[in-house]
Amino acid sequence: MGRNNNSDEIKKYRREFYSKYFGNLSTIVFTVFVVGNAVSLIRGSEDYVTDLMVLIAGVLFTLPLILIANKFIK
Repeated sequence: MGRNNNSDEIKKYRREFYSKYFGNLSTIVFTVFVVGNAVSLIRGSEDYVTDLMVLIAGVLFTLPLILIANKFIK
């Protein structure tokens, strides 16, 4: 019975670890790609197309990471 309890604690620890990992990773991706490029677009950049593509890529990379983190929380 003690062994099963230990296994449950390990699974819980892994779930928490991965949810925090993917949550932090999504925060970093969002900050670097989305916020950084939004600031450069607001300030005025010479290459709007590239900045918009990176902004969209940042959003598209952030969403799956948030969904993965949410999956581990449940």
